[in-house]
Amino acid sequence: MKTLDRYILRSFIVNYIFAMTILVGLYVVLDLFVNLDEFTNQPSSGVMQTIERIVDFYGHNLFMYFAQLSGVISVVAACFTLGRLHSSNELTAILSAGASLYRVATPILLAGL
Repeated sequence: MKTLDRYILRSFIVNYIFAMTILVGLYVVLDLFVNLDEFTNQPSSGVMQTIERIVDFYGHNLFMYFAQLSGVISVVAACFTLGRLHSSNELTAILSAGASLYRVATPILLAGL
């Protein structure tokens, strides 16, 4: 693995973690607002019991949400990675050095699978 591949892969992984955190967090918050009445309709439940039910529910469903959003997360991370390379003119330098766009996209495509 060449230095360029490691650099692009590291940038993709950072963007992937960032996109995963944002998108899964947004999905959980929106789902919580939609289903909040189902958590609070339990008779004689205190605030702590409601919070425990919410954490228990979303803790178990977090992997399902990740599985649903993993394709979108990969596309967003790839767009952020290539966009950052383009905005800082690194992509232009890489292409003018003789590397093809397929060569630049290979680490992103392999990591996205």
